[in-house]
Amino acid sequence: VKVADQSGWTVIEEPAAAAIWTFTPAGHPAHPAVVRRGIVQRGNDILVDMEVKCEAAKPACDRLAAEFQTLVDQMRQSLNRGRAR
Repeated sequence: VKVADQSGWTVIEEPAAAAIWTFTPAGHPAHPAVVRRGIVQRGNDILVDMEVKCEAAKPACDRLAAEFQTLVDQMRQSLNRGRAR
């Protein structure tokens, strides 16, 4: 695994599982929380699964999930563009 600090966020890349774990920094409204994004293949489709574990108030957790969903959507678009070539 590869561990990095990105502007206070702890990001762990897990190549063997094709996954990225992102932990909120201490001052974040959704802290403590972790988001796991993983690339999976189901049949002929390549998908990005996302799981969110959040112990903060629901509105902050919902905002965090929405922000990461935008990133997941961008990852899916990028993967689909790569397959179309």
